[in-house]
Amino acid sequence: MFSKTGLAKLIDIAILRGTATADDIRRVCANAKKYHFAAVTVFPYWISLASRELNGSDVKVSTVIGLPFGAASSALKAAFVRQAVHDGANEVEVVVNIGELVAGNYDIVRKEIHDVVNAAKMRALTEDGGEVDVMITVETAYTNRDQQRVVCEALAEYRGDFITTNTGFANRGVTTEDILALREMADHDVGIKAAGGIRTVEQARMLINAGANRLGTSAGIQIVESFENGRPGLD
Repeated sequence: MFSKTGLAKLIDIAILRGTATADDIRRVCANAKKYHFAAVTVFPYWISLASRELNGSDVKVSTVIGLPFGAASSALKAAFVRQAVHDGANEVEVVVNIGELVAGNYDIVRKEIHDVVNAAKMRALTEDGGEVDVMITVETAYTNRDQQRVVCEALAEYRGDFITTNTGFANRGVTTEDILALREMADHDVGIKAAGGIRTVEQARMLINAGANRLGTSAGIQIVESFENGRPGLD
């Protein structure tokens, strides 16, 4: 059985609203510290603020790069990654170029994954900021299993840390079938972050049981409080 804090430590609480203000970021960071979430996920603009608010806590700062379709050059994404680490991000979540992945241009996709992972790890060394986790979002709503396998293999080869299922901006969120498939394809050292449409404890339970190592959601507080109140439990 999970404890309340144990469940929270599997959740990245996201605030990715375009209308979010500095006060909203501070509020989410305060709640993240209260509940001991794994990370707060913010847009790059808010990294420095989130880093200050979470300084000294057990909550990481995470950011997203390339939303919603990854339609930016590898060089531009790598530059964003380096800046994000400089600003205080402990995790960077990069959307792979969905169009190139769907088109089967796998060399482009693999190079992009190599470049962003290398950018994050090298900048972490030069900034003396400790480990930085790199997450690659594959958007299961738009890609098939063969395409997702390419990303899993590249992550293992280039020592990326997580594959993320969905952006939350597509026509559907994560399913348990997505997690089961990715867990079968991914190297055992590659984590799986389930994201997109996670709103209930029951969804969290199913995704974790299917093999998810992390959950990305804006409903983290509701999920943890529902778990604490026994509606329903995780096994």
